[in-house]
Amino acid sequence: MGDTILMDRQIIGATAERELVADSADASTLVDAALAEDDDFWNGSVLRTIRGAGVGQRRKVSGFDSASDTLTVDDAWDAAPASGTAYLLDRPAAASELFRAGNFSHEVSVEQLERAVKDASLSPFPSIPGKRSAQISFTTELRGSGAAGVAPDYGLLFKACAMKETIVEDTSVAYAPMSDKSSYTRICLTVFIDGLRVMYLGCMGSFSINCPLDGVPTVDWEFEAADFEVSDAPLLDGASYDAQTPEPILMSGFSFGGFHFDVANIRFAMNNEVVLRQSANASGGHVNALVTGRAPSGSFDPEAVLKATDDVFKDWEDGAKLPLKVQVGHRAGNICTITAPKCQYADMGFSDRDGLLTYDAPFRLARDAGDDEIAIVFT
Repeated sequence: MGDTILMDRQIIGATAERELVADSADASTLVDAALAEDDDFWNGSVLRTIRGAGVGQRRKVSGFDSASDTLTVDDAWDAAPASGTAYLLDRPAAASELFRAGNFSHEVSVEQLERAVKDASLSPFPSIPGKRSAQISFTTELRGSGAAGVAPDYGLLFKACAMKETIVEDTSVAYAPMSDKSSYTRICLTVFIDGLRVMYLGCMGSFSINCPLDGVPTVDWEFEAADFEVSDAPLLDGASYDAQTPEPILMSGFSFGGFHFDVANIRFAMNNEVVLRQSANASGGHVNALVTGRAPSGSFDPEAVLKATDDVFKDWEDGAKLPLKVQVGHRAGNICTITAPKCQYADMGFSDRDGLLTYDAPFRLARDAGDDEIAIVFT
């Protein structure tokens, strides 16, 4: 039974991908003064050269000497990098960088290129491996870190969905959309599956937030990866997960257009458009992922009220721009407040909840000044 792998024994962590420029290299090393971490910090990382001398190679880092800023790779270079060579470093997550998640879905892909030649035999020729990519999705609970001004242990995921992180010490951690691609964060997601380790390289993605009255508030994440690495590795020991438990959306103070509707479910979706940057100079055919657009939306299911109480139909027909607010949690360090300044009803329908008339109310999130259509703040 030693080779049996249990799907439910999965742990996951995230680290930021680094894009750097080499100072020098020799047959099996690369030197970069920008690397200031401790000895062996980069061991196990995947290094991919993407521009300059020695472009298009992929190696595993077997050693890092901090004093000399030197990375050693497991196999000698086919063609040595040099000063000015641009490269990517994706580091596997350590025990301190793990967070709890579930509902994992993994998809790794190597395109199989068909040959167009023919001869007297009808038998197909073997295919040729082409571009590589991967997708991963999973769910985390929506909760804080337990300390105001400290990001939750999964906070890096928001940044990899083109969200800007703003930390006010001892007070808050806020996430808001951003459009400056030069400030994007890409990540390496590392998943340990009961003896296997899968590294998803150069990831960006999107997320949706689900706040059901009859369930735990969650965040669903979907990431595109430019490449992947599968190896044997034991589950990590010594993980120090955030101790906070999620809180229900009871007493959430939910309001839409200033009216406190009676709702049973609230949902937000960033709907980021994520593409993989294709390049013949990348060892797997892709450099990394990139968010190129977004169309954030949401929905809720309020009990119907008379038009004289709140005229949702007029707001829908007029394209009214309405503010939204909901708070999840009440303990300091575990409060998540979501606001949106200008929501517009996208549709309006009727439904039934336990014999009561309800509305199906999807909405769009629009900008105010720009990059402000939603704010997610942990306090």
